[in-house]
Amino acid sequence: MLGEGSNSGLKTPIAAVPIPEKLLNAIPTTAPPLYTKDYGAWYLKEITAISFIKKKEFKRSDSFSIKVIDSSGVAALSTMQFGFDPLSEDIFVNDLQVKDEDGKVLATGNVSDYYAVDASSKTQASQKKILNIPISGLRPGCQIDLTVTRQDLSPPDQFPFTSHACVTSFPILEDVFLIRGETNTLKFSGLGAGNGQESDGALYWVRKQPEVYKWEPMEQSVADFTPAFYVGDGSATWNSEAKKYLGQLGDHLQLDTTGRDLAEKLIKNSKSESDKILSLTRYVQSNYTYKALEFGRRARLPHKTGEIIHNHYGDCKDHALLLQQMLEASGFAAQLALVKTQGKVQKELPSLDQFDHMVVYMPTFQNGFFIDCTDKGSDLAQEVPLGLAGKEALILDAANPRFVTIPDYPDGSGALISRREVWITNETDVVVHEVLSLRGCTGSALRTYFKELQPTARRNYVDLQLNRQSAETTGFKLQNLEDTQAPLVLDLDYVLKRQFHLAGNQLVGKLPDVWEQLYMSADPVEHRVTPFELSFPIDVESVITLVTPEGYREPVLGDFRQNVQMPFATSQSEAQKEGSKLKIDYRLQRRSGKFTAADYGPYRENMVKALGPLEQSVTFTKMP
Repeated sequence: MLGEGSNSGLKTPIAAVPIPEKLLNAIPTTAPPLYTKDYGAWYLKEITAISFIKKKEFKRSDSFSIKVIDSSGVAALSTMQFGFDPLSEDIFVNDLQVKDEDGKVLATGNVSDYYAVDASSKTQASQKKILNIPISGLRPGCQIDLTVTRQDLSPPDQFPFTSHACVTSFPILEDVFLIRGETNTLKFSGLGAGNGQESDGALYWVRKQPEVYKWEPMEQSVADFTPAFYVGDGSATWNSEAKKYLGQLGDHLQLDTTGRDLAEKLIKNSKSESDKILSLTRYVQSNYTYKALEFGRRARLPHKTGEIIHNHYGDCKDHALLLQQMLEASGFAAQLALVKTQGKVQKELPSLDQFDHMVVYMPTFQNGFFIDCTDKGSDLAQEVPLGLAGKEALILDAANPRFVTIPDYPDGSGALISRREVWITNETDVVVHEVLSLRGCTGSALRTYFKELQPTARRNYVDLQLNRQSAETTGFKLQNLEDTQAPLVLDLDYVLKRQFHLAGNQLVGKLPDVWEQLYMSADPVEHRVTPFELSFPIDVESVITLVTPEGYREPVLGDFRQNVQMPFATSQSEAQKEGSKLKIDYRLQRRSGKFTAADYGPYRENMVKALGPLEQSVTFTKMP
């Protein structure tokens, strides 16, 4: 009633995983100034303790000792949050104390203050909850001691794949990861895996002062570059994991009469093999709503194909299964494939827990072809599914389970094509009519975004981008939103105020380049530490027609001519006079890839130089 959610399920005690005294009590007392500088709090110690006994117990305790330094730390830590799945696990707060600088207890936790709310997500449906733990009595100088335990309701028969991130948003003086129970059945990999120690029947790993994570523009997926420690079942193999999953799918791997009739109807008028495949693919893409459900240990079974056809919606498993079965019924070899969309698959620790997405793989079509029907904005005839380039997919082939690498994006995978007419009015303002076409990955991403917005909100996105150059939208039309085979087209009219000014007998200003800047410029970052990624190659093609104001001479043509070859991009720019107009033909090709933090400065310099012809001052001289 108070909007605080439920806490009735938080009152059943769960004993915390025992932690050896030497680890629990050895709390660092001093913090390196350079490591903790500019942070409002830091963790004196963070301990993750897991207890595993096959089919009897799997539980995890998280223990923290946190020093709060200033008001920003108080604000950040006034409520602690923990995710859990109420359908499969219980959660309990074992201990919460707030102490002053002298160790005096100022406040203790009270279960009546804790509450759970839905783990809301715009992109994924989930039954998961968030436990909120308000921290009372908190002020600068205090210390928080907190222990929370989660326990599986149905303990697994093998150790679930577990990753322990070795980065944090706050400094941690000492990070401890501990496992007790049947540790002889486990296998370890990742950062420091070979440095485990033993104490009181537990295996543990200690890392002092792990890297503090800080978001930076254009960075790679955090899972791609941050260090982590991994644990999995030592007896598992990829062959056994794949075959066990296919066995669990069982009679899901079939298409009923309705589905077969539908597949036959869809390909009836298609003449070529490619046309038949694309007819089935585009039907599933456009006729089934994507309802994102988490792919995980307890959510691996799709609906049966008959239910999917009846519902006209489904998650990635449903989309993939329906298409795969329709392809098979139509005489095409097609298999389900699992993909990890963030980070790399740890191949030395076989487990389906690593994957979060399912697609379809056709081994004999075009020498291996991947299809993701949950991508509602792309032309699925394109060679590489959006967002999956370079990922390794586990092919669920009963005879030969194997990994196949999804290809990288080929050149020209993304394209931005602009036709822009520019007039100067009142010797100050610029009026623009622009037709912007986005193809390939560039169009797919924006089309998907627009399709999720209400029609009235789509113009708001355009307004936001134009406002970057203080432009006011006066006309907006969106074309080909539902036609994934055509480029997404934005037909725009806008006005930029006070873009030009008089300087003696000259009219001086700059050209509008809103979209080139949006897609190609790079924000400055001081002392960058994270690697960055250019997701897919983009080709920019802009043709700008600038009308010379009456009574003025056009700018010098040579100012717009450029041909630059650079490591990250190449650009070409030409200009010619057409009557009273100046026509500028601009081209830019930007590569894709993953790069180090040290490459960001050179990349930014490359893009500044490549955009130079569009960023320079434009000067019209008054005729005598």
